[in-house]
Amino acid sequence: MDSLQLDTQREDERKAAIATTTSLICKELDKKASRFLITLQGTWSRDIALNIGDGWIDEKEGTELFTFLRFLHVPMVSQDKIENKMQIIDEPLNALLSIYSESIDENVYVGYKEKGTFGLTNNPNVCAQTTQKAWAEKTPDEILEDVNMALTSTGTGNHILIPFEQYGSLVSRKVGKVSLLTFLTESNVFRKAGIDVNIFPSHWCMDAGVGGTDRMVTYSKHRDNFEFDITVPLVRTITQANENSYLYVSSYAAQHSSVNFKNLQAISYLDGI
Repeated sequence: MDSLQLDTQREDERKAAIATTTSLICKELDKKASRFLITLQGTWSRDIALNIGDGWIDEKEGTELFTFLRFLHVPMVSQDKIENKMQIIDEPLNALLSIYSESIDENVYVGYKEKGTFGLTNNPNVCAQTTQKAWAEKTPDEILEDVNMALTSTGTGNHILIPFEQYGSLVSRKVGKVSLLTFLTESNVFRKAGIDVNIFPSHWCMDAGVGGTDRMVTYSKHRDNFEFDITVPLVRTITQANENSYLYVSSYAAQHSSVNFKNLQAISYLDGI
């Protein structure tokens, strides 16, 4: 075998090794990402109706559309190192997936400030009232009065978000033999009418009110009132070997909408709790 043939053989082997490693990386990335996306159930999935599908679109009535695009870099190492040291995939992938999850959280609860959108906790078009005393200074009956006022102001409110501090207080304070939280969920005006009311903690409610006060968000959780779309779930679009940078580069893309406030009468804010 002359030197030219030998060089050609080595080049073919090199390309085959890169192709094999690229294929292995793609399989691992897709396997790990699919497990994450199956469990992509942040608190937003608890607090708002979600529509998945539609594919890439140019517009969605009542909402803004956003494209999420990130690149993942994996060092160009040999196949055996990829197989034996999967953390070189885990670390950058976990970082990318965390950024995506945080982006969805931000979108649902406060929107994207730089884009001029709003979320469940900070829509300036929602009616906001202010209580004269913080809940720490109120009796259980006074807090129940606040809850009932907020529920009835939304028509058929059944979902309440409050900061973690206030939620912890509701859990620890007692009304007779039950917690204040149980007292509120079992004694509110809608519970007596057979409607279950859920109260959940959300750090997005802290400092969300006027003047940086803590806010209670009360609304009727139904897709006829509020929803958002993930038109394209996060997907790896391509993976290529960049030999100049000694990296395998994968691009990830997704598309989602802002929160669609279909019925502003079905949500209210109470600040200063």
